[in-house]
Amino acid sequence: MPVITVTLMEGYDAETRRTLSERLTDAVTDTIAAPLDGVTVVINEVPAANYMRGRQSRVPGAAKPG
Repeated sequence: MPVITVTLMEGYDAETRRTLSERLTDAVTDTIAAPLDGVTVVINEVPAANYMRGRQSRVPGAAKPG
């Protein structure tokens, strides 16, 4: 069954990570014939100090409401 691995900068609250995981699961089950309980989502968090893009350190983007 599908395993989705996401890497995020630290700083998102549990609710935002849960919503992201649920929506990724929904995207998979809406696209392929995978049972809901067969989809695994793993979120790896990276300290902002360990993240750089375009030669610049970055901060997490804001979570969208609900």
